[in-house]
Amino acid sequence: MDYKQYFVKDIPRRQFLEMSVKGGVALAVTPVLMSQLLSCRGTEISKSAIDPDPELFKKTIAKALEKGGEFADIYLENRISRRILMEESKFKSAVYGVSQGAGVRVISGDRTGFAYTDEITEEKLKKAAQVASYVALGSDTSAPVALSPQDRNSYISVEIPLQEVADEKRLDVIKRAHQAALDYDPRIKMASISYYDEVRERTIANSEGLLLNDALPHMFFIVQALAVGNDTRHMGRERLSKHMGFEMFDLYPPEEVARTCAREAITMLEAKDCPAGKMDVVIQNGWGGVLVHEAVGHPLEADNIARQIGVFTGKLGQKVASDVFTMVDDGSLPNMRGTTNFDDEGTQMKRNVLIDKGVLVKYM
Repeated sequence: MDYKQYFVKDIPRRQFLEMSVKGGVALAVTPVLMSQLLSCRGTEISKSAIDPDPELFKKTIAKALEKGGEFADIYLENRISRRILMEESKFKSAVYGVSQGAGVRVISGDRTGFAYTDEITEEKLKKAAQVASYVALGSDTSAPVALSPQDRNSYISVEIPLQEVADEKRLDVIKRAHQAALDYDPRIKMASISYYDEVRERTIANSEGLLLNDALPHMFFIVQALAVGNDTRHMGRERLSKHMGFEMFDLYPPEEVARTCAREAITMLEAKDCPAGKMDVVIQNGWGGVLVHEAVGHPLEADNIARQIGVFTGKLGQKVASDVFTMVDDGSLPNMRGTTNFDDEGTQMKRNVLIDKGVLVKYM
């Protein structure tokens, strides 16, 4: 086999991770078959496919560095997910998904080699390591450090694991939200409820001796409600998303989410067109965060700075924004959507002030 056909000089970390978990299956069912799919408990079909075997990782890392290179790592992921949609008072679809994969990366200077497999076996990992190793051909080799299991501070608490929740409970919260939206006001003519949950198990091992494993639950609950009146119509939308177990619906009842959505839809029936001109704008923290993420966050990423293509390159300590602007990257807020215990390279999450009162103090 000609492994060099898979050689890549450089690849963004995000693309590496996406390709590492490329393998998987999704089972979509019709409403007629939904009851059969949703009658089983999560523990019966959500068992992990990852066996964190230090000896296997040790062999894989050694293979990845056999041609040279100063660093190698392995990223494994197994993801179990459910997606359920209710529209027009009917359950329209349900999708049960399983995806897994492993990626091997080798770094040599400013070059990165990688390979991935959706079969987590010794043979497939060895082959992936061999492909990734070509990036370091002829360079000096760094000896890998013996793997040592490590822990990270946990910012995600789970009281009711998603794997143990009967799907009848999922259907119940969906129906409760749907009814609450319709009951809010007779002008609400239609409601749509989208439910999604997943458990993402990760294992990370690298040539510096790191060995980490965790399981990250994630939930999305989206309610949309259509209001009709005053010769117009408006679709309200409310989203709830947390890293936590099914207790999310004890803390944030589905009826409350639905009523917030319906209230927006009804209120907007009275809305008038915004006048032209320059004016102050109040931005909600959710979408405001997305705006800042796209406009300021990406240019602060270290890979862009290292290539000197980011607009903030060479501006540490300089004024880059208004005095009223402070930007914080914080992955340690308990159970929040953007929170994890560690990132996909094993780095502990923490609070990082990037721009302080307009002054650039740190890159990501």
